[in-house]
Amino acid sequence: MLLHSTSTTAPTDSETYPLGEQNEHPDSGFELALVALSHTTIEHRLYCAMLFAGRDDASKSEFTARKLMALTSITSASTVRRGLEGLVIKLSVERINGNGNSRRDHPASYRVHTPAEIIERRRHNGNRV
Repeated sequence: MLLHSTSTTAPTDSETYPLGEQNEHPDSGFELALVALSHTTIEHRLYCAMLFAGRDDASKSEFTARKLMALTSITSASTVRRGLEGLVIKLSVERINGNGNSRRDHPASYRVHTPAEIIERRRHNGNRV
């Protein structure tokens, strides 16, 4: 077992973090669970892959169906496209270019929204969250 001799930067007050630890991903709690309730299994798999791949590097924030097939190991392009269309309808992702009809010369690209943005977009659109 490796013991660390470095100390933490500052003590954390129990009122700040009632469970004693800070959540690394603020989106991963209640809001993500709420959004997940509206997704099918495939949609949620695609959404999580997009959310976590785009979180680390802004250049990875645009996704095509082919890129998502590689990220999620889903081998059916039509399954990925149907999942993406469901996510667009549910305001979880946004089509940013392309025509979406699977033509190689103009593939559709998608941008993912955080759970907080999705909830706000749905409320603004008049949907119940």
